[in-house]
Amino acid sequence: MKIENKGDVIMDQEILDLINRRENQILLHSCIYYKFNDNLIEDWQYDSIGKDLVELSKEYPDEFKASYHYEEFIDYVNSDTPSGFNLRYSTVENVSKAMHLLRLYGRNTTKFINDDSQIKK
Repeated sequence: MKIENKGDVIMDQEILDLINRRENQILLHSCIYYKFNDNLIEDWQYDSIGKDLVELSKEYPDEFKASYHYEEFIDYVNSDTPSGFNLRYSTVENVSKAMHLLRLYGRNTTKFINDDSQIKK
């Protein structure tokens, strides 16, 4: 579905939604991997999501610029070797989602909670 944006730029809402979804998937799985030292998807699946985002950003630059995490992903999509390591994946929202998913998959997050509470004291 085409939508109009400020400045009369025509964008595809489905593509924008897909770009936002890919950015969120990368942030979430980066959080699970780097913060919790765990993974719920294989490396090749993570890489595929990243490659998809890079391709979408090139093919649909207006939609990419309108995406929720655009500023954060500029370096990611322009890198020869994109990595989630330098992204801001440790937001409260991402950590909460990551912990929820890890618990759904039977992973123990108690150690993280205990370690994190030690840091705050």
